[in-house]
Amino acid sequence: MKRLLTLFLLIFALPVSAQNTLTFTAEVTSGVESVVPELTWNTTPLADACTASGDWAGGKAPSGTETLPAITGSATYNLQCEWLDASATLTWTAPTQNTDGTPYTDPKGFKVYYDMTQGGPYENVNDIPDPNATTHIVFPLIPGTWFFVSTAYNQNDVESDMSNEAMKILGLTTETESVGITVNPKPASPENLTVL
Repeated sequence: MKRLLTLFLLIFALPVSAQNTLTFTAEVTSGVESVVPELTWNTTPLADACTASGDWAGGKAPSGTETLPAITGSATYNLQCEWLDASATLTWTAPTQNTDGTPYTDPKGFKVYYDMTQGGPYENVNDIPDPNATTHIVFPLIPGTWFFVSTAYNQNDVESDMSNEAMKILGLTTETESVGITVNPKPASPENLTVL
């Protein structure tokens, strides 16, 4: 017989733009006749992959500095970084009462059930044997829409009904930044100078 109150489950997810940032700069952005490009970039959190395009190319580390050969004409350097969102951070409020209204005084832990099917059945379960837990990260998850519920259980392993269902859509996100370097030509010297 189940006697615990149902939990309320939330999934914590920051907006993608607040989670993944790419900073990309050049030490010098303009010069005369020739510039040696020194490019610096950083991703937060570290990106899974970065790719250069424009006037440079190839795979790049999620952060670094690269000095390129001198250029004599203006150039544009692009950097695209990708993050695979493969986790869900769940938070919940633990029950304080049993379903009969008596105080809930013998907590033992929680379980998180999850699947890609809304409403279940939930084929995956994580046991959290910590009576004080109020958050749990489920990782790794493949891209797609995931559904989560949680339960509490007491010292006798009596499990509550499932909480509300929470959802998170996981996928690949990208950020792209560009740096332009302007090389200004130097005027030619005057010709045919004479003195009278």
